[in-house]
Amino acid sequence: MIGKGGKSDLKKKAFFLIITAAAVILAAALLYPKKRSRTRQEENTAAALMKADRWDFVTFGRYEQDGNPDNGSEPLEWCVLQKEETGEGGTDILLLSRYCISCRAFHAPVQNITWEKSAIRTFLNGPFCREAFDEKERSLIRITVNENPGNDLLNIDGGPDTEDRAFLLNALEYSVYFHDEAERWLTGRAEATRQAVQEGSYVAGADPASREYLREGEEGYTRWWLRSPGNEAYSAQFVEEDGEVFEGGAAVDIDYIYGLRPAVWVRLK
Repeated sequence: MIGKGGKSDLKKKAFFLIITAAAVILAAALLYPKKRSRTRQEENTAAALMKADRWDFVTFGRYEQDGNPDNGSEPLEWCVLQKEETGEGGTDILLLSRYCISCRAFHAPVQNITWEKSAIRTFLNGPFCREAFDEKERSLIRITVNENPGNDLLNIDGGPDTEDRAFLLNALEYSVYFHDEAERWLTGRAEATRQAVQEGSYVAGADPASREYLREGEEGYTRWWLRSPGNEAYSAQFVEEDGEVFEGGAAVDIDYIYGLRPAVWVRLK
């Protein structure tokens, strides 16, 4: 026999149990799709990279690009420069960012500097990699031993070999991957993201007064650093708006005009 107030207590307990069960089910429904979505994204990234051919564009990682951090970072787009088998059943893929994703000095203050000691190398292998890639993505990026040839004609040292996750191409690598004029025209030229423009990247033709001095095909494109020394030990070479290398280089402390196109080797098994 249920005492006075018993029915009321039972109803309250039943209502509490129903509410609790509903909350658990709702939480599971919200969390489970996110987990599956993340897994699908990782699988699709690896699959897209494996299917991609040279000169294809793929997405890998995320980085602030539209100049509005309030809406989150945007997917990073990359151009496939090379694919090679590892001999262990895997594939190594060299990626070059499609756009100039940032604008900063090669090194500051101005001084004789090589890629090994440069601020730009520290940025790419530190803050950039941490911000652009999650733990799973970083595990796919191969540590690369990079050779750093100097300017033999002027006896300017390029520095020792370095181990990098993210890096800039050097002038020799650029000449190999972009040996064809059409390749330099189509992919060697680079546009800057809105974020890079806000940071100072020069965009050819942005100033109407300068347009009369532009060569055909330069408008809308920017300049980007290479890791090779220029004609002075305190300078670095860069790619111009038309996709050609300026071998004389620019002073390393210039923190405007020149953009970054990071490169990474990704290893898939």
